[in-house]
Amino acid sequence: MNNIIKKCISSIMIFSLLTYTMPVFAFTNEESIYSKLDSSGNRYKTIISQTTEDEEGTSSIQTEIDKELPIVTKVSYELDGNKISTEELAGKSGKVKITLEYENKEENEVIINGKKEKMYTPFLVVSGVIINNENNTNVEISSGKVINDGSKTIAIGISLPGMQENLDISKDDIDIPSKIEITMESTNFELGNIMSFCTPKIIEEESFDKISEKLDDLYSQIDELKDASFQIEDGAMELQDGIITLKDGANSLNNGANELKDGVNTLKNGVNGLKGGASKLKNGTTEYVNKSKEFNSAMEQVSNGVNTININYDQINNGITALNESSNQLSNGAQSVSLGAATISEKLGTISAKLGDVQNGISSLQVGENQLNTGIDNIIAGMNGITGTDNSGKIAEIQGLININQSKIDELTGTNGSIQAVVDSTEDESIKSVLTNQININNSSIGMLQANNSALNSVIVTLSQAGGANISQLKNGLEALKSGVNNLKTGTDTLYSGVSELKVGADTLAEKSQELAQGANNLYQGTAQLKNGTQNLSAGSSAIKDGLNTLDSSSNQLLSANNQLVDAATTISNGAIDLENGTITLTDGVAKLANGSITLKDGTSTLVSGSKQLSDGSGELLDGIKQFNNDGIMKIYNMVNNDVRNTAKRIEKLETLSNNYNKFGSEISRDEIKFICILDSIKISSKEKTKEEIIIDNEKIEEQK
Repeated sequence: MNNIIKKCISSIMIFSLLTYTMPVFAFTNEESIYSKLDSSGNRYKTIISQTTEDEEGTSSIQTEIDKELPIVTKVSYELDGNKISTEELAGKSGKVKITLEYENKEENEVIINGKKEKMYTPFLVVSGVIINNENNTNVEISSGKVINDGSKTIAIGISLPGMQENLDISKDDIDIPSKIEITMESTNFELGNIMSFCTPKIIEEESFDKISEKLDDLYSQIDELKDASFQIEDGAMELQDGIITLKDGANSLNNGANELKDGVNTLKNGVNGLKGGASKLKNGTTEYVNKSKEFNSAMEQVSNGVNTININYDQINNGITALNESSNQLSNGAQSVSLGAATISEKLGTISAKLGDVQNGISSLQVGENQLNTGIDNIIAGMNGITGTDNSGKIAEIQGLININQSKIDELTGTNGSIQAVVDSTEDESIKSVLTNQININNSSIGMLQANNSALNSVIVTLSQAGGANISQLKNGLEALKSGVNNLKTGTDTLYSGVSELKVGADTLAEKSQELAQGANNLYQGTAQLKNGTQNLSAGSSAIKDGLNTLDSSSNQLLSANNQLVDAATTISNGAIDLENGTITLTDGVAKLANGSITLKDGTSTLVSGSKQLSDGSGELLDGIKQFNNDGIMKIYNMVNNDVRNTAKRIEKLETLSNNYNKFGSEISRDEIKFICILDSIKISSKEKTKEEIIIDNEKIEEQK
């Protein structure tokens, strides 16, 4: 801030020195005021010279006037650091210091930013003196220039009395001179007249116009800088929000992968139990077939020994009663087996269908992953073509990816609704577990696609604002995202392979379970016939003679029914073998599914790590932009719109005050007014002269001029 203010003040002083031309005594309609000052700066004689040029020629009038000058001069002297009068100083030796202090008496009341302010008419004072080198050395002057030609030294200084107050600037920022100090090493000290030239025309009007134009450009540019800077900050905040959403989605996906891993382990344990049950079913049906063959052989013996029954009727009657009771139990058991087999067939069909839904869900996830991977590659490749001016083509491509992702999100959301309806309507915990896992997988996919869309929207915002400064960090984050998606894709492919093999096993089980159900039904039908036969046998046992033929017929029926049971049991045994083989395939598929879930978990962990890195980087970027705006842009903006604007408005008022000062000795406005003050010399020979003698001497000098 201080540097800019100093530059403004320096410009004023430079323009004062370079653009102001010392007027000569022949300007049209001018007024020159000559004042004689004693060695302390007190005015004792003032003459006004008024020059007017018109059609009749040029006229010049000189009159003496007793009126206070707009700039009052006060002079003080020091010898070796001690104050001293001029009478005592003449002829002394040592280090001499002469201080010329100027006070601006032209005070004005002006309005700046709606407030009344006090300002002085601006005056430039140029003072000079010729110093003899014979008695004086090491001549220095403040706020001016020293010129030494070998025999004499000319010291010229500049001051702007009242300018410090006019510009309302602290001396700590810049000290605008209102006094001139001249120092020298003297022997037998004497000093000639000090001449001071004073004018209110500090800067020409054209110079004021140039300064005003430059400041207008500065105000416009600083406004644009502030707006652009805060647009970048808004974009960085939106980018951070999108990355945080991506990070949350990655964490949700990682949690879902953990749940999938646990669910697969549970499924693995269940499949192992199913494998053991299938083995027991195979062994049981094989044993039943063997026993049924023995039963058939026994029934043939019964058919051949019907006559023998009459001999041992009581024993046969008791045996028939026991057989009737056993057939009832056999029929009830066969019915339960038939119903259970049908239920198993129905459940396996449902599981197979839901596994198909799982396959479709994983396929959708794979499509989404491929689209995400392709989209990221396109974004990264497209960033190399970002120019920072017009990125509408890139924005359109990214918007296309967002639309594809949203379509996939809508599709997965609808699928989840359908699966949830099945979960709510079934009481089978195994089916619920499989379908719930599928819902979790779909939700993880939805979260990933939503996070991707948030990241893509952030890229669109960055491209829309032409903020190319953050592209490198954004590309690094997208590379990390791509790595996580590739790991996720590997796990998803393995998962799909495992589920596919699991579905093959489930389809085989469903097919064989239908054959099992059919065989169980045949078994039930046969036991029903056996039950009817034993009931008839029991009813006819009282009429043994008439019932022997019926017994023979019934035994034949029993033999035929048992043969059907043997066929059904054989079918069940074959189905049990296929069931056992299917469970082996199912076990292998579940093992692969478990491995795939582990790979999926590792991939999601990598995705979480990459999203965290991206989140941290976006946070650092946002903090840096905020610090840059607060500590840099806003300080510059406030300084330009407060300090610089205030100084510029005061400079404009100075121009007005300068132009308005056009009269002094009369009420006639003049084109130019200038003041020349002549400070009495200090001579050894005049130490004893009175003030009146000095006045007479000065008048003689004036007459000679």
